Amino acid sequence: LLGMVVGLDPLSIDTVLPATQVMVEGLETDFSSIQLSLSLFVLGMAVGQLFHGPASDRFGRRPVMLAALGFYVVATVVLALAPGIDTLIVARLVQGFAAAASQTVSRAIIRDRLDREAASQVLSYVLLVLAIAPVVAPILGAYLTESVGWRSVFWVMIIYGVLVILLHGRWLE
Repeated sequence: LLGMVVGLDPLSIDTVLPATQVMVEGLETDFSSIQLSLSLFVLGMAVGQLFHGPASDRFGRRPVMLAALGFYVVATVVLALAPGIDTLIVARLVQGFAAAASQTVSRAIIRDRLDREAASQVLSYVLLVLAIAPVVAPILGAYLTESVGWRSVFWVMIIYGVLVILLHGRWLE
């Protein structure tokens, strides 16, 4: 479960990269604006980590994770339907902020629930996802962009996000 949630970050960044030129044309904007949306996603992740850690300490891991995943899905729906670059830029910032919980809260869950040896084993699985996802995600993004269009990249993120919410809602204590 934690490997799946940690996969949100590379999925959110690397599947979009092959679609950037098509997004420039589709949104009638310039390449630097699309790059800005990526930079703001990363900024949102940085700020989000500062928020989600203390919030999960105060309100609990599960509620913060599920709320952040919900915001992630909503922001990604806005991205899939974005009428222009301004909407895309703001939604990417929100998406990054929400996605930050996947890194912060998942590591806190590992630290809370497992002894040192088990934690290192689970963390190695989580890091394996972080190693494989950036290789697979651009291939998926290129395939989706070429076959269905750039907005399909965000629809796949939505489906993945909803799946992660359902699984975490069911099994995360």
